[in-house]
Amino acid sequence: MKINLKNLKVQTKSGVNLGKVYDIVLDTKEQIIWQYEIRNLLGKRYLISPLQIISINNQKMIVEDNIIKTRIENIVENKINREPEGIVMDQVG
Repeated sequence: MKINLKNLKVQTKSGVNLGKVYDIVLDTKEQIIWQYEIRNLLGKRYLISPLQIISINNQKMIVEDNIIKTRIENIVENKINREPEGIVMDQVG
């Protein structure tokens, strides 16, 4: 199945609407998705690891419920850890 991720609705397992996929952080050398940037209408931003995704279909992405606050400015290309981290959803903003 082919899915356009841009503007795909994102919802937690418990049904909380987080917003839509705004951007994707890629490792261009290895061609791996590191994170999905989610934004909502109120300006909140979330960074979601592929490990947090429960399911994706052509209507929405379902992710784990756990959320930890962080700032998107701390996520820069040169600082991305290449080792897998625990499943954590970052709320930014």
